[in-house]
Amino acid sequence: GGIMQGTIAQAANPDHVQRLLKTNQCPGCDLSGAALKDANLYGANLVNANLKNADLSGANLGSANLTDADLTGAKLLEVYLHAAILDGTNLSQADLSRSYLREANFSHTTK
Repeated sequence: GGIMQGTIAQAANPDHVQRLLKTNQCPGCDLSGAALKDANLYGANLVNANLKNADLSGANLGSANLTDADLTGAKLLEVYLHAAILDGTNLSQADLSRSYLREANFSHTTK
């Protein structure tokens, strides 16, 4: 648990979630709090996307571009992030338990 701050304002744009799942391209999208558990987002373009508190548990983000994305408080349990670009990505308070991060690019990442 714990009380989530600003839960009211934190809602993913459903159109953005659909666009991501259909096209794998969603730079700058509002995906805050999105339910993306087990999603296949291999090679997705998520540059500058808002993924605060999103549930990406079990998702495939291999080779995904998460440059400058905000993953504050995101659930990233068992996420596949092989060769993902995490340049400038904000991972503070994110749960990366059992994630696969081999060859992930972490330059300027906020943890």
